[in-house]
Amino acid sequence: MTDKIKPLAVKLCSPLVTVAIGDPALVHAWEHVQKNNGRPGVDGISVAHFAKKLFYHLGQLRLQVQTGSYVPGARREGIISSDDGKPPRRYSVINMRDRILQTAVADVLRPLIEPTFHEGSFAYRPGRSTRMAIAAIADLHSDGYRWVIHADIEDFFGAIDWPLMLGKLKEACRDEGIVALVSAWLQAPVQQADKTLTPNERGLPQGSPLSPLLSNLYLNELDRRLEGQGRRIIRYADDFLVLCRDQEGLEDAHALTENELAQLKLRLNPDKTRLTSFDEGFVFLGMHFDGDSMTPHKPDTGTCLIPAPVAAFKVDAGRVAPTPHASAIVSHRQAPALPEAPQHPPETLVPDGHEAEVVTDTPHLRTLYLLTPGLLLGRSNDRLTVSSKGIALQDIPVQTIDQVMALGSCTLTSPSLTLCAEQGVGLHIVDVRNKVVASLANAAADAVSLRRCQYQASFDAAICLQLAKSIINAKINNSRHVIARYLRHHLATNGEEGLLQLNALQKSARHAATLDELRGYEGASARVYFSLMRKILPVEWTFGARISHPPVDPVNALLSYGYAVLYGNGATLIQRRGLDPAFAFLHALKEGHLALASDFIEPYRAPIVDAVVLSLIFRHRIRPDDFVSDEDEALPCLMSTGTKRILIHALEEKFNSMPANLHQDYRRLMAQDVAQLARFLEGQVTVWEPLSL
Repeated sequence: MTDKIKPLAVKLCSPLVTVAIGDPALVHAWEHVQKNNGRPGVDGISVAHFAKKLFYHLGQLRLQVQTGSYVPGARREGIISSDDGKPPRRYSVINMRDRILQTAVADVLRPLIEPTFHEGSFAYRPGRSTRMAIAAIADLHSDGYRWVIHADIEDFFGAIDWPLMLGKLKEACRDEGIVALVSAWLQAPVQQADKTLTPNERGLPQGSPLSPLLSNLYLNELDRRLEGQGRRIIRYADDFLVLCRDQEGLEDAHALTENELAQLKLRLNPDKTRLTSFDEGFVFLGMHFDGDSMTPHKPDTGTCLIPAPVAAFKVDAGRVAPTPHASAIVSHRQAPALPEAPQHPPETLVPDGHEAEVVTDTPHLRTLYLLTPGLLLGRSNDRLTVSSKGIALQDIPVQTIDQVMALGSCTLTSPSLTLCAEQGVGLHIVDVRNKVVASLANAAADAVSLRRCQYQASFDAAICLQLAKSIINAKINNSRHVIARYLRHHLATNGEEGLLQLNALQKSARHAATLDELRGYEGASARVYFSLMRKILPVEWTFGARISHPPVDPVNALLSYGYAVLYGNGATLIQRRGLDPAFAFLHALKEGHLALASDFIEPYRAPIVDAVVLSLIFRHRIRPDDFVSDEDEALPCLMSTGTKRILIHALEEKFNSMPANLHQDYRRLMAQDVAQLARFLEGQVTVWEPLSL
């Protein structure tokens, strides 16, 4: 029936089309289509049939596009019924060659368009998920956004206006060939059950490889116009929330939403749109938000999403578990029963004698720690597996963790590394000297513009000095805050004098004229700070000076180990935001060093790591004899696995706690600082001030 469709009759030799029909792009697109193994389209050609003469078919497809004889095929539509009361959803099945070419075009367009999308958009985007959208809602709730418009766009995919859509695409890619191809695909008719062809006039076909990207492009301006003036938006496809700080702004936000949708020739679905609040309760993305709690809307059926507990929310006792299932996408027909919330640190995930733990009670960066030498991290489909000496110990859904910290002499397989990279899971390797020696970094192709700004700023002396001053000011302030608290209870010779010195050095650092001068003040403040720490420690704890790699005494070992964990957390947050962790403003570029991670964690060293170490020492949870002295000068002080475990749990508790007078836990504050740094680099704000207690 495709002979009724006119060919393009134009040679599509534009730059982006040329890339899309090149061998690498077409072969990559074919591999993606083959992996999905979709059903045949109107022409009856299946994946297996296409594969028999793969390179002939790809060559013919390229030639037709180049000569203008390419004819988009008709598509066949089907209907997916719903058993939850929702109206049936239409989907389209397109021909194999159209599917491959559309996939190739989507691959070419994505790096150009994705960076322009609003941060509140979560559907159909690489590295984003419903879990992240729910976490973002939790963040906004804790930040005071309590009033909500729960909006749904009526017949969104079917109502999209073609001229508006193509105009937005042309503006985004500036490639006439791509626009001509997309226009032809939009106009492809629909084959009915009796084989007749029905013309199409509007809408995006659901099931097309391009439709998700184009749908986000169509609504991107809506996302940006609804953001600001006390409003925030979280959107997942055509279902979205507009969140407001007060009820007064809710009506205005509703009117603005209707007006902006009208500009797009869309309208709200009145049956699914309501003005509400967290106190009144609402359901979004399968989660029931009610007051300060959130639980799965239908925990007994289907796939359920149970996010990790968030500090600003009260999570029902029956929804917390010391296993990955407490915070995972549970792919079971029936969700597993979950035990009551533990009153102790999470249990080990593997039998006694092996240390591999998932900490699930954190709002950000749930972490898999590999502690015991000899553990093997592997992959089974979408799960990470932990084994030892050929014995399987645990398999963990990759969706349940955000980062892996390999803290012992472990083996990491290529498939496990690939899975972590595909899912955006941070991975950091710590050697026996308690130093992070390697980190898995994603390409972050969707953050090209942000990284360009970062690189430019890292070579601008004035900007580097400005940011470095902010870092050092916060670091000295927080260090003084922590040590002053302990000085109130533990007498130290010249303690008050040391605090005054820190005050003076902080003031001097604010007026430093160069980075070298600033680093001098930072070094002097560190010496004063650690001298005060040395004076308050019990006599049995030897701490001559801060020596990091290798640590020469138990205190240095604890600090270095804690700093390695903190450094890994900082690097993961930086990478997830799209920044390059190697290019910094205070620390100099150095091979094998994520300098921006070192920059970023400076203000957090004292309030997180140092505070934990001092607490463990003064509460006698660890003792000097928990460490082993080694005659090997390269490793003079070794920490036992049990001590490492105690330290990790204490650090996780600290990450999950909120500083006094603040309403977010430390990991949220860290994530907030990274986001604010990105806004500074993009020119959205003029000042960046990291956490200052």
